Amino acid sequence: MSRAESPWPPSRAFRQPLRSFDDLVAVLGSDGQLTIRGRKLLVGDCRELVPLYYFPVVSEADLTAKLADLAGAGEDVDGSAFDRWVRHVDPADVEDGGWS
Repeated sequence: MSRAESPWPPSRAFRQPLRSFDDLVAVLGSDGQLTIRGRKLLVGDCRELVPLYYFPVVSEADLTAKLADLAGAGEDVDGSAFDRWVRHVDPADVEDGGWS
Protein backbone atom coordinates (compact mmCIF):
# COMPACT_ATOMS: atom_id res chain seq x y z
CA MET A 1 0.00 0.00 0.00
CA SER A 2 1.50 3.31 -0.96
CA ARG A 3 1.16 6.45 1.12
CA ALA A 4 -1.29 7.72 -1.52
CA GLU A 5 -3.56 4.76 -0.71
CA SER A 6 -3.25 5.10 3.05
CA PRO A 7 -6.56 4.87 4.91
CA TRP A 8 -5.36 7.53 7.36
CA PRO A 9 -6.05 11.09 6.25
CA PRO A 10 -3.10 13.33 7.18
CA SER A 11 -5.36 15.80 8.99
CA ARG A 12 -6.67 13.02 11.25
CA ALA A 13 -3.48 11.04 11.77
CA PHE A 14 -3.00 9.69 15.25
CA ARG A 15 -0.08 8.45 17.29
CA GLN A 16 -1.62 5.77 19.49
CA PRO A 17 -3.29 2.41 18.93
CA LEU A 18 -6.99 2.25 18.17
CA ARG A 19 -8.54 0.33 21.04
CA SER A 20 -12.09 0.03 19.68
CA PHE A 21 -14.21 0.59 16.62
CA ASP A 22 -15.27 3.88 18.21
CA ASP A 23 -11.61 4.98 18.15
CA LEU A 24 -11.49 4.21 14.43
CA VAL A 25 -14.64 6.27 13.89
CA ALA A 26 -13.16 9.11 15.97
CA VAL A 27 -10.15 9.24 13.66
CA LEU A 28 -11.90 8.75 10.31
CA GLY A 29 -15.52 9.73 11.04
CA SER A 30 -18.49 7.43 10.40
CA ASP A 31 -18.73 8.81 6.88
CA GLY A 32 -14.96 8.64 6.48
CA GLN A 33 -13.57 6.34 3.86
CA LEU A 34 -10.93 3.66 3.90
CA THR A 35 -9.15 3.48 0.56
CA ILE A 36 -7.69 0.10 -0.25
CA ARG A 37 -6.28 -0.53 -3.72
CA GLY A 38 -8.21 2.45 -5.01
CA ARG A 39 -11.59 1.27 -3.64
CA LYS A 40 -13.46 3.22 -1.00
CA LEU A 41 -15.38 1.85 1.98
CA LEU A 42 -17.41 3.94 4.42
CA VAL A 43 -16.18 3.40 7.97
CA GLY A 44 -19.70 3.51 9.41
CA ASP A 45 -20.75 0.56 7.25
CA CYS A 46 -18.14 -1.69 8.90
CA ARG A 47 -19.14 -1.61 12.59
CA GLU A 48 -20.92 -4.98 12.64
CA LEU A 49 -18.29 -6.62 10.44
CA VAL A 50 -15.23 -5.86 12.54
CA PRO A 51 -14.81 -8.28 15.48
CA LEU A 52 -13.90 -6.84 18.88
CA TYR A 53 -10.79 -9.04 19.04
CA TYR A 54 -9.30 -7.10 16.08
CA PHE A 55 -8.50 -4.29 18.50
CA PRO A 56 -6.16 -2.77 19.29
CA VAL A 57 -5.05 -1.72 15.82
CA VAL A 58 -1.43 -0.66 16.18
CA SER A 59 -0.49 0.46 12.65
CA GLU A 60 -1.70 0.93 9.11
CA ALA A 61 -0.22 -2.45 8.22
CA ASP A 62 -2.11 -4.05 11.12
CA LEU A 63 -5.43 -2.56 9.97
CA THR A 64 -4.86 -3.60 6.37
CA ALA A 65 -4.00 -7.16 7.38
CA LYS A 66 -7.13 -7.38 9.53
CA LEU A 67 -9.32 -6.03 6.71
CA ALA A 68 -7.77 -8.58 4.36
CA ASP A 69 -8.57 -11.30 6.89
CA LEU A 70 -12.23 -10.21 6.93
CA ALA A 71 -12.28 -10.14 3.14
CA GLY A 72 -11.11 -13.75 3.13
CA ALA A 73 -14.21 -14.68 5.13
CA GLY A 74 -16.44 -13.82 2.18
CA GLU A 75 -19.07 -16.40 3.03
CA ASP A 76 -19.65 -14.65 6.35
CA VAL A 77 -20.19 -11.25 4.78
CA ASP A 78 -21.38 -12.34 1.33
CA GLY A 79 -23.16 -9.62 -0.58
CA SER A 80 -22.03 -6.78 1.65
CA ALA A 81 -20.35 -3.68 0.31
CA PHE A 82 -17.43 -4.50 2.59
CA ASP A 83 -16.92 -7.89 0.97
CA ARG A 84 -17.03 -6.48 -2.55
CA TRP A 85 -14.57 -3.68 -1.80
CA VAL A 86 -11.89 -5.41 0.20
CA ARG A 87 -11.96 -8.99 -1.06
CA HIS A 88 -8.86 -8.42 -3.23
CA VAL A 89 -6.55 -6.85 -0.64
CA ASP A 90 -3.28 -8.76 -0.55
CA PRO A 91 -1.37 -8.42 2.74
CA ALA A 92 1.85 -8.75 0.72
CA ASP A 93 1.10 -5.30 -0.74
CA VAL A 94 1.31 -3.70 2.71
CA GLU A 95 4.53 -1.92 3.59
CA ASP A 96 5.94 -2.67 7.03
CA GLY A 97 6.34 0.20 9.40
CA GLY A 98 4.61 2.36 11.90
CA TRP A 99 2.62 5.52 11.65
CA SER A 100 3.43 8.03 8.98
